Amino acid sequence: MYSRWVVGCPRVQTSNEPLAEAALKTLEKYVSWIDIGLVANDTFVPLLCELLGNETLRIPALACFYEMVAKGMTRMEKVSLIGRLRLVELLCALRVDAGVDPEFLADVAELVSLVGVELVGAWQNCVEGAGEGAMPALVAPMLSSLAQRAFVLLVHPEVSVGKEVVTFAHAMVICIKKELAATEVPPSVVAASFSVRSFTKQLIECLASRMRYPTEALSKNDEAEFAEARRSVKSEFMNLTRACRNEIMEFFGAHIAPKVRANAPCDAVAPQRRRPYT
Repeated sequence: MYSRWVVGCPRVQTSNEPLAEAALKTLEKYVSWIDIGLVANDTFVPLLCELLGNETLRIPALACFYEMVAKGMTRMEKVSLIGRLRLVELLCALRVDAGVDPEFLADVAELVSLVGVELVGAWQNCVEGAGEGAMPALVAPMLSSLAQRAFVLLVHPEVSVGKEVVTFAHAMVICIKKELAATEVPPSVVAASFSVRSFTKQLIECLASRMRYPTEALSKNDEAEFAEARRSVKSEFMNLTRACRNEIMEFFGAHIAPKVRANAPCDAVAPQRRRPYT
């Protein structure tokens, strides 16, 4: 059945997109329990990548990638799968600007977050000395690239897109705390010349940006969605504040203090000490 689907789908997608969409949605439900080799291979993955260019089929195609990454396996197996699928390269190559359909971008953000959480979890294991020797060298370059894409999505104008990356941000905050608390770092981690903590300043900037209230009026539904997302983002910002006080103070010094000075009354002067009577 699987082989017939793979052979037939390229023909169906050009002649009957609704049927191809139904086939993808059906396959999505099977990925969680069939052998991963049936989908993570040189036949099926290029087909999914091709379907990401089809506006009708790209969302169910992306869902199939999501189910592959969500499949239960060991950390090392998961990292190897992400690398074998070249998912980080794929996600970084997709357009994520304001002109792209927000529904598709929300699904992209959700997959970026899932992959990011898996990679951060693997890196955290390495920092704690529980990761395999080769893992840091595999994780570091992928996480470095994916984090930049995640930051772009986190500050996207559409709240529905940005809120999907908060889970990734949460994983980064936890990992930063682990790195700060680590007394001994395994040699393989040192050799990777990488740390999640190096993203602290960017993460602070993005979380602060995501918390800002929009300038335009929102509908009741959009306002409720924004308020819910803002609560989650604020929670991560406060967690980061407690862990990285110096970086937070730098942020406030660079962004908040100038605005306070700019809004101060022009005639505000320092109070003079009254001369004592003689």
